[in-house]
Amino acid sequence: MKKILLVLIVTSLPLMRVQAQGLGIGLKGGLNFANQSIGDFQGDVSSRTGFHGGLYAHISLGKFGVQPEILYSTVGSEFDLSGVADDIENRSAYFTIPLLLRLNIAFLNIHAGPQFGILVNAETEDNGVVEDVKDQYKSGDFSIAAGVGANLPFNLNVTARYVAGLSDVNDNLTNLGDISNSTFQLSLGYRLIGKE
Repeated sequence: MKKILLVLIVTSLPLMRVQAQGLGIGLKGGLNFANQSIGDFQGDVSSRTGFHGGLYAHISLGKFGVQPEILYSTVGSEFDLSGVADDIENRSAYFTIPLLLRLNIAFLNIHAGPQFGILVNAETEDNGVVEDVKDQYKSGDFSIAAGVGANLPFNLNVTARYVAGLSDVNDNLTNLGDISNSTFQLSLGYRLIGKE
């Protein structure tokens, strides 16, 4: 019994230290200005507006911190096949998991780190006809995220972040070659518990 108690105390010490430094949990959501780099495509590619939302946590370690998140995020692009079709839209959605390191400077923070995405759905729309193309996308996406944030009164915070896709998400989508996602995000967050 004493050994079990000792093990519990020793294993809980890091958690107590984290709580002493600061742990915050909150909700966030906002706009995605998404685009795609399409390897073998010769036409015009333009961005599309989507959204993201989910949970974040911030573990403060003084000037530094760690911020994991889990978000539902929509991405994609619009493109033109000159002389063939106009305004074809790629739309896909992911559960994204950014794992960010933070540098906290007063009420501001700078953050960066990897982001892992799990494909939820994917479709294309051409002249009002929507086609499910999830089986033509890879199930995962790997990116690097970097941005800045600011703490506001009333437990609110704002974030501007760029997410650059590093992996090819095309599994067999109409022979377009490599496709990678990129997104500029604007977020508003609300801290539910703890502190930033």
